[in-house]
Amino acid sequence: MSIAIQTRFIPASNHKGARIVAETMADMPPKTLGGAYKPARVYFSYDYSGNEKEHYEAAKALCVRLGWPGVYVSAGTDRGYTYARLAITLEGRLPALDPTDVAFVVSEEEAAPAVGERHKRHGVSA
Repeated sequence: MSIAIQTRFIPASNHKGARIVAETMADMPPKTLGGAYKPARVYFSYDYSGNEKEHYEAAKALCVRLGWPGVYVSAGTDRGYTYARLAITLEGRLPALDPTDVAFVVSEEEAAPAVGERHKRHGVSA
């Protein structure tokens, strides 16, 4: 399954401070009749340091929450950043890449508790 996560900056309002939102439409339950898809989201506060740190922390938190282990790479967009999980080759290995290209890694151990919680919420037996 291909996984893409988008992050973007949300400016401060009268009621909330500036924040980063990470969202994805992958692995969402099917749309109900007359309903709409709702993306999975995670919000992180923004500290105006001007770097990508809050973006990748929000994206990694979303991956952990949804139980998606893997190696993720990033690219900048006009609205924020997009993170994609690398596909594993048929031999079960990751493609060769420069370590500076890796945005973050979510281990199986980090993602495992989230999978159990998600199954409980959706009534799926493990």
